Amino acid sequence: MLFYECEENPNPCDWDSGCLGQRFIGLLRRLEKCLRQRNCPHYFMREFNVFEVFRQQRCAELCGKIQGILRNPEAELKRLLP
Repeated sequence: MLFYECEENPNPCDWDSGCLGQRFIGLLRRLEKCLRQRNCPHYFMREFNVFEVFRQQRCAELCGKIQGILRNPEAELKRLLP
């Protein structure tokens, strides 16, 4: 996921401390999309689907959790971090 996000945001200023929240949200959105499609190509071996071994139900469960985080990321971070 991170390599794909780096490829999509190649400018070093896209990774400044003020933009890290946006990059994190981008990673979560990418992960949610891959889970929804149950397809996550390995970065170096694109023909290999990393999520192929996951059952559709598990992908849907994880997708729902990520959607919850994306709806209110600040509240989720506060809940997870003491």
